[in-house]
Amino acid sequence: MNKIVLAATAAVMAAGVAMPAAAAINARQIKQRTSIDAGVRSGALTPYEARVLRQEQDLITRSKLHTKDRKGGHLNAADKKRVHDMQDAAERHIDRLKNNRARSK
Repeated sequence: MNKIVLAATAAVMAAGVAMPAAAAINARQIKQRTSIDAGVRSGALTPYEARVLRQEQDLITRSKLHTKDRKGGHLNAADKKRVHDMQDAAERHIDRLKNNRARSK
């Protein structure tokens, strides 16, 4: 898993030169996935909670890619705001579930 995170981080950093807005979105996705993984390792997230949060991350990624495909590979300001709003909600879900006292065994 760490190799995947490192590879994704390197890709985001490389893409950051060409597309700063997309890189920020991708970096935030990586940060949220890393937070979910850390929650699983620490026992703060149950396997079910982690699965739900990862599905939410996948939904955000699919939504972003679908929008980019429809709009010729670019996101306008409204699209970026929608993705950021989805990421804000996902971050709240991660924090809420990591602190809900449900523990993995």
